[in-house]
Amino acid sequence: MRDNIKVYKDYSMDAEVDTEGVLVVLSGKEAVENALRQWITSFRGEYIRNPQKGGYVTYWLLKPLNDDTQRAIKEAILEGIYEDFTPQIVVKNLTVVPNYTNLSWEISLEAYSPTVKESINIYEELRHLR
Repeated sequence: MRDNIKVYKDYSMDAEVDTEGVLVVLSGKEAVENALRQWITSFRGEYIRNPQKGGYVTYWLLKPLNDDTQRAIKEAILEGIYEDFTPQIVVKNLTVVPNYTNLSWEISLEAYSPTVKESINIYEELRHLR
């Protein structure tokens, strides 16, 4: 560790490769944001070594685009982050907004990562599956 800052690394969820065909490895802030995007968009069982991880949002993609589902998605994300997301993050702001035109959910999350000592921000738009 350098200066008590843990180096966090992760493979790109888009399976990007460099010019030599090697999988791109992200580090620091980009790796945490990548891990969070993957966690939010994953189905339960997609994590090979931890089949109980993830899938907190995908269940709700089958439910109606309404206020109840909006609240449920927000609660599921917050509960899931607390229960099984690593590396640890502290959520500053989370918005879940239905997009009726595109039949999707827009999810924006601002947080702080004590692991990399930086703020992280992600935005994902997930299609409604009905």
